[in-house]
Amino acid sequence: SDNTTNNDFAMMRLLPSGTLDTSFHTDGKNREDLGGEDEANSIMMPEDGYLLMAGFAGSDFGIARYNADGSIAESGTLDLSFGTNGSILLPHATVAALYATTVQTNGLLLSVGYGVGPDSADGDFLVWRVQPDGNVDTSFSTDGLVGIALSTGTDLPMAISAATDGTILVGGHSDSGGLTQDLVILRLTTSGAFDTTFHTDGIGLF
Repeated sequence: SDNTTNNDFAMMRLLPSGTLDTSFHTDGKNREDLGGEDEANSIMMPEDGYLLMAGFAGSDFGIARYNADGSIAESGTLDLSFGTNGSILLPHATVAALYATTVQTNGLLLSVGYGVGPDSADGDFLVWRVQPDGNVDTSFSTDGLVGIALSTGTDLPMAISAATDGTILVGGHSDSGGLTQDLVILRLTTSGAFDTTFHTDGIGLF
């Protein structure tokens, strides 16, 4: 959503008839400025009733959590108990965006995205894990972040899923040169290491 200066996170809720649900954030729509040029790429509703949106804020990864007056009837207002004033920024790269988010059965938040930075000139898979309060989970790959370079080209993740046993599946595609793109499915253990019981080394390229 464009606020005439920069783009912001934005969402709306519709009734089954297709009209705006005006009980949601007063007029059926909500827009949040996380600072600078923001864009939301995914939205999900975990079983706890919160709404999670993920994307980018400037050159950082951005996640915002919206609640509803302490109940599961979402009002579309930011949950101020999450991160800083309802949102978190995860700095890592000069270009960054989150594309998918999920929640593990223990409440830990997983987000997958793409980042270009000093150590990844062409862009790599990046997987973050965040605690329910918005703090980075440092038990996940020591610093909460797993970076995965699959090729010398651009690697773009599009989906993430958490299994009940704690393993993590990530899907996307990898640029293997020229016009060739490989489909990618990889599996991580709950600690963020490659699950070598999956496709011998944890990574499947197809």
